[in-house]
Amino acid sequence: MSSNNNNSSMQNSPCGQTHWGRDRLPHKQASPGFSVWSILKKCFGRELYKIAMPVEFNEPLSFLQRMTESFEYSELLEQAAVKDDPVERMKLVAAFAVAALSSNLDRLKKPFNPLLAETFELDRTKENGFRLICEQVSHHPPISAFHGESVNGGYIVEGCVNPRLKFWGRSVEIKPEGSVRVRFPKRDNEEYIWSNVDCCIHNIILGTLYFEQYGDQIITCDKTDLQCRINYKAANGPTDIQLHSLLGYIINKAGQKVAKISGRWCHEVYTYSMAGEGGQPLWQVKPRPPHSADYYNFTEMAMALNEMPRLDGGNSTRSANGHLASTDSRFRPDIRLLEEGDLNGASAEKHRLEEKQRETRKARGKNAEWKPLWFEKISDTYFRYLGGYWDRPVDMLLPDIY
Repeated sequence: MSSNNNNSSMQNSPCGQTHWGRDRLPHKQASPGFSVWSILKKCFGRELYKIAMPVEFNEPLSFLQRMTESFEYSELLEQAAVKDDPVERMKLVAAFAVAALSSNLDRLKKPFNPLLAETFELDRTKENGFRLICEQVSHHPPISAFHGESVNGGYIVEGCVNPRLKFWGRSVEIKPEGSVRVRFPKRDNEEYIWSNVDCCIHNIILGTLYFEQYGDQIITCDKTDLQCRINYKAANGPTDIQLHSLLGYIINKAGQKVAKISGRWCHEVYTYSMAGEGGQPLWQVKPRPPHSADYYNFTEMAMALNEMPRLDGGNSTRSANGHLASTDSRFRPDIRLLEEGDLNGASAEKHRLEEKQRETRKARGKNAEWKPLWFEKISDTYFRYLGGYWDRPVDMLLPDIY
């Protein structure tokens, strides 16, 4: 066991600043020194999370960090919380669900699999009015849980994801199994629930590489008897006009359509009345940095997620109370080395951490049930936050996972 600590030797020196923090990584993305096909041909039809992949297949973020990107447009929930019209609230919740997918565009490398008991905190109470804690609550199957809350009490968001990845010869299929729940405490805990939609990276080996989200997403709210049914259109290729498009309707208890939404999950969402009046914008994506392609196609938010706490008090994704849990993803040496361009070092550390996790699991016993630190299991698709993370003692002992 090890106590919380802040390792000053891991500080970054950002070249510039954005609202989120540093505006780029310490090192540009490196090209793999091998044939991608030489690795993937061994993976046909298999779950990729079960296979040890070279670090060249990774982006320098943990999946826990990647999950927090769904909060980039948290202001949509702030807006929804103060709307008196339930249809307007549903529109904005739907826009949040769509916007949560936008950072996936062109993100063609996989995040690192979190280690069991790994955590990631994102405290944006001063800048964006929310804070968020994530934890890897299960290793087999790999399940990541999160709990986010508005500092003014306007909303609570929680959920869990079990990402299933398979390679099918020309494409990688991603099924992020799990659900998301949004509650508005000031509206008698009015709750909205939806599941994640599937996605696919096409033409991995030959042809024009492209990414798409597809399938149906149903957002339900029992208190208002409203549903929003969104269909993410499947495309027939990278030039298909349907690529990235979506169409949805808000439906009342009687089964009547009361509003329409449409747009593209990577660009914008508009709402229309059923009378066919002109569309009103609900959400529009923020432009990515001009140098994004050099850094794994990261958004401004993603660039800053692995930044260590800054000592000058400027913008960063640091903890507002000045200390991180020793289990925080920012302390992972393999991710840190990859973002610094040290592929050999990252590979060695990734292997060491995987072996350490195996030894820890072996010592714990094959049939011993793991108890998460900050969440409790309610069902396979719901882990409830227990509380206490933000008030924990500075010297609290936590699992030594790194």
